[in-house]
Amino acid sequence: MLFVAEDNEVVAYLAVEVHREDEMDYVYLDDLSVTEKYRSQGIGSSLIHDAEAYAQEIGIQHILFHVEKSNTEAFRLYEKLGYKIFRDDGNRRRVSGI
Repeated sequence: MLFVAEDNEVVAYLAVEVHREDEMDYVYLDDLSVTEKYRSQGIGSSLIHDAEAYAQEIGIQHILFHVEKSNTEAFRLYEKLGYKIFRDDGNRRRVSGI
């Protein structure tokens, strides 16, 4: 699934994967990108909220994703939205929420 934000063209997107596994079903946020000109306007948060609503619609209670340790701006956004570090994977962190 791909969520997009547009302003006469695509300015942001969030790729979402659904995983149904024995130990846990989860939605994985694979790739979030917001064009630099459109950052800090709530677009990334909105796309994440869309993914959360989608997860609830399909009966999934967990959202997971990775964030590079060097991407502190993204990590601040995820923390602001209530996400927590689930696991340290070397140069990136696995983050979970809902």
